[in-house]
Amino acid sequence: AGGLAMLSALDRDGVDRMLSFNRGRLRAYHNFAPHELLAMVERTQREGHSLIDGLIVPGAVAIGLALVDLAQRPILAISAAGIADRMPRTRWPEIVAALTRTRYDIDTMLRADLRQAGGKRRTLRRGVR
Repeated sequence: AGGLAMLSALDRDGVDRMLSFNRGRLRAYHNFAPHELLAMVERTQREGHSLIDGLIVPGAVAIGLALVDLAQRPILAISAAGIADRMPRTRWPEIVAALTRTRYDIDTMLRADLRQAGGKRRTLRRGVR
């Protein structure tokens, strides 16, 4: 979910380059072809978080969010994963909200560290995807 979130933070050209570069590696994952992964990227971009529901590990759910720098490049992701019984669909909004708060906290800490180190620019922007 973290990787999908980071991939989804790229522009379309960046996504296409990554899919092309990793086409051979993707063959190891029988559950999704490049066109299916592209559909997941588009859904992640629409919804603002990634979601993988049993696709890689049957019975497991993962949700992820990316953090981007000022140039809109993904620099890291946070995610939560668990068995579907512990992460039912009804809890997904709660999990997304918790991850969103955590992403904000990380952004705040990184900017504070940068200021303390004498940096002139913020590392991350507030309105991250």
